[in-house]
Amino acid sequence: MRRILLAVGVGCLPVLAQAALSPEQHQKLIETCRWLSKQDLAYGQSWQPPGHPHVITMDCSNTIRFIVWKVFGLNLPRTASSQYVFLKERGKVREVPLRKDGKVDPAELVADMRSGDLLFWEWTYNVPRDPPISHVMIYLGRKKDGQAMMAGSSQRMDGAIVTGK
Repeated sequence: MRRILLAVGVGCLPVLAQAALSPEQHQKLIETCRWLSKQDLAYGQSWQPPGHPHVITMDCSNTIRFIVWKVFGLNLPRTASSQYVFLKERGKVREVPLRKDGKVDPAELVADMRSGDLLFWEWTYNVPRDPPISHVMIYLGRKKDGQAMMAGSSQRMDGAIVTGK
């Protein structure tokens, strides 16, 4: 079964998980994601970001790892599954809201999310991990028209800021 899981307050680990990002942190998050999208990096491309100590392969988890490092100075583990476990061990994970039919309630999910929250997906492909987390993206907030904005990388959309309701 495919599930979405939510990590809260990634950008504010030193403070309460429910705290929102400061306006400066939010602005840095947006600017970093826009800058990264302009680098025109392909999914799976090796790249050494300016100021970063290592060459990284731009998949979903390394994209989020770079964004979180650049914006918040936090070093997350390599894989989406390891990132999820790292945050869960620190009490930073909550389940997404579900409807009565067991499916994600998108309206409630987006209403509960804050800029800097990470979304994790299970079973987007067959992974031999426990938990079977296979994808991660970061929530950026809402556009003026109310549309949710997320950033990340996937094989379907290389490193771009992704929007959707």
